[in-house]
Amino acid sequence: SVGYLSGQHTGGIITTNNVTISKDSNEIYLTNNGSAYTGCGGFIGKVSYGTINIDGCTISPKIKTKEISDTNCPFRIGGAIGEISSTNQAVTVNVGGTTKIGAEITNYSSYNNNYTSTFTGGFIGYIADNGSANATRQININDLTIDGVSVTAKRGVGLLGDNWNNVQVNIGENSTNGITVNNSKVTYKGTGDFAGLVNVATGYWKVYNIDINSIAVDGSNAKSFGMLVNKGVWQYDSNISKKALYL
Repeated sequence: SVGYLSGQHTGGIITTNNVTISKDSNEIYLTNNGSAYTGCGGFIGKVSYGTINIDGCTISPKIKTKEISDTNCPFRIGGAIGEISSTNQAVTVNVGGTTKIGAEITNYSSYNNNYTSTFTGGFIGYIADNGSANATRQININDLTIDGVSVTAKRGVGLLGDNWNNVQVNIGENSTNGITVNNSKVTYKGTGDFAGLVNVATGYWKVYNIDINSIAVDGSNAKSFGMLVNKGVWQYDSNISKKALYL
């Protein structure tokens, strides 16, 4: 896994205050990785478990994959975190202090094979389903501005992420702004599904405030689209353990 600050985080607490990642001076370029899963993020490539605190940061990486004919490349790319993996231990991500995301991400991989697919998002590309584990997985977002983000993908994509599974998401509070979207774009070059914010989500979302001022979406061949969340069912679950989204 690859990240501007850390390739992989396993356990403990990471706190970032007023850190700036600029796409003007840094670029990550991913080539064919065979069948191995590669998490890539502006801060952290892959989180196994632990706590991530992002406070007052500007996260504007430039991440691009090689345009190749071989689609056996399950990249998991996010503006801040590439992926949160499936474990039986708790994961918490806290965002606050007027954090800004301005990532530019282009993922040419179209690899789609259930759990091992490629995933792309402006914030966290992929949060894996943790099966029957009871450990808390929570994303708390306050005062996050998505400004000038551009995400392009051949498989599912959104300004926040592609697949967020079995996770509790809190956006804003009574007296605190949640998410503001300005001058951002989602470009989907496939024939499946994509979204403005998150393509597929399951779990529990508590939303106080999302302010979308300016967003452009382009997916002329898409099968479906949702502005906040496109699909509230984890499509690869069995019929017995089907999970859904409470929003």
